[in-house]
Amino acid sequence: MRHMEKYSFSKLSSFHQCPLQYWYTYIAREQGENNAFAQYGSFVHSLLERWGKDELAEYELLGEYEDKFFDRVTQEFPPNKYTDLSKKYYDDGVQFLSNFEGVDAKEILGVEEHFEESIAAADGRDSFIIQGFIDLIYIDSAGRLVVHDWKSKAKFKNPAEQKKYARQLYIYSIYVKLRYGKFPDLLRFHMFRNSKDVDIKFNIDDYYEAINWMQETVKEIRDCGEFESRPDDFYCQYLCDMRLKCCGETATKE
Repeated sequence: MRHMEKYSFSKLSSFHQCPLQYWYTYIAREQGENNAFAQYGSFVHSLLERWGKDELAEYELLGEYEDKFFDRVTQEFPPNKYTDLSKKYYDDGVQFLSNFEGVDAKEILGVEEHFEESIAAADGRDSFIIQGFIDLIYIDSAGRLVVHDWKSKAKFKNPAEQKKYARQLYIYSIYVKLRYGKFPDLLRFHMFRNSKDVDIKFNIDDYYEAINWMQETVKEIRDCGEFESRPDDFYCQYLCDMRLKCCGETATKE
C-alpha cells in the first residue's frame, strides 16, 4: 500500500511561520523544547477534555488546575515590564475555571474527535491525508451544529489573525460534513483567558479558501528545496520549539 503523507493545520502553519523550524520538526525529526504558552494551553485543554468526557465534574476543574499547574507549566514565561506573565496566566485560569459552567450544548457529539481524511493535491500529484483533533462538536440550544475550539489567547489581534485561525475550523469542517452529513452552522472559538466566545457563521467561500490554502501549502512544502529561517526576535527567543538548536542556517531536502 502506498504511503500517504500526513499533515495537520499546525504542521502546515509551522511551514509558513518558519520553513527551517518545519525542517527540524518534521523532516529531521528533532526533539523540540516546548514554551510556557504552549504548556499552559495544553494543560487547560487537557482539563477541558476530561470534563467533556465526564472524567471531571465542573466543580473539580479548579482543584485540578491549582494542584498541577506548576508541574505542567515548567517553562519560564518571557519577561514583561508591565506584568508577571506567570501570575497573570495562572490567575486567568483560576478566574475561568472558578466560573466555568460548561457550554451551550443540547447534545455533545464529539470530544477531542480525531479524524484523517484523504485530500486531492492541487497539482494532480499524490493525494495526502489531513488529520486533526476537534475539541468539541455539539448541537447548541438553538439547534445549530457547532465546531468548538478552546483557545488560550485572550483575543485575536485583528481580523487577519482571526481569519488565519478560522482556517483550522474550516479544515475540520471537511470531516464534519462527511461524518454528520452537513457543514457546521457555526465555528466557535472560546478564548478561555477572558471567557469570551468568538463566533463565525460558516461561509462556503471561506471554506474553499481554507481548502485552497491547505492544498497550496502542501505543494509549497513538496516543492521546497531549501528550508530557510524567518528570524523574528521574540518568536525565535521564546516561542520556537527549536530555539535551543537553531542557528538560523538553511537546511536542504535530501
